[in-house]
Amino acid sequence: MQKRGVRPNIVTYNVLIDGYGNFKEAKRLFEGIEKRGLRPYIITYNVLIDGYGKKRKLEESYRLFKEMENIGVSNTLINEYRKKENLEEAKWLFEKMEKKGVRYDIVTYTTLIDGYYTTTRKGR
Repeated sequence: MQKRGVRPNIVTYNVLIDGYGNFKEAKRLFEGIEKRGLRPYIITYNVLIDGYGKKRKLEESYRLFKEMENIGVSNTLINEYRKKENLEEAKWLFEKMEKKGVRYDIVTYTTLIDGYYTTTRKGR
């Protein structure tokens, strides 16, 4: 692509990061975005947070979240906590962001309701 004179933009990087099976390579691409004069979008953070969640690296997910606190990113992290059935952390994050003035949407509430419903059905 670059050999042909086409410079990748942030959308190109988002697609590459999301499509990589090798998470280390995806992380390397993410870390190089700003070096190339680009700024990550919300979706860029969401893709990586989701990748960390799939690898069960919630501490790394939270570190990225701290870089870009907003509703889209917090929804992704709340969903990762829900998948891991860690509703205490999901609730903590929800309340923290609410205190910061984040106004949640239907995705947030649906995610939390599903988490509580699922864990209740499992008897937890």
